[in-house]
Amino acid sequence: MIGHAALRLYVMDAGWATFVLSQWIREQQLFSMGEGMRRMTSEPARVLGLTDRGSLVPGK
Repeated sequence: MIGHAALRLYVMDAGWATFVLSQWIREQQLFSMGEGMRRMTSEPARVLGLTDRGSLVPGK
């Protein structure tokens, strides 16, 4: 690990959402805010088969 200039080591815990919002969306602009929120909410719910979680839908 030591010696590679592009290597970053992040210790993640309960602050992972803040990290995603600050780094991937605001700083690096890899995603829009909407896409970042989707990747943190509805996409994991879909992968896990949680059809009643992860999105705001009228009537649910």
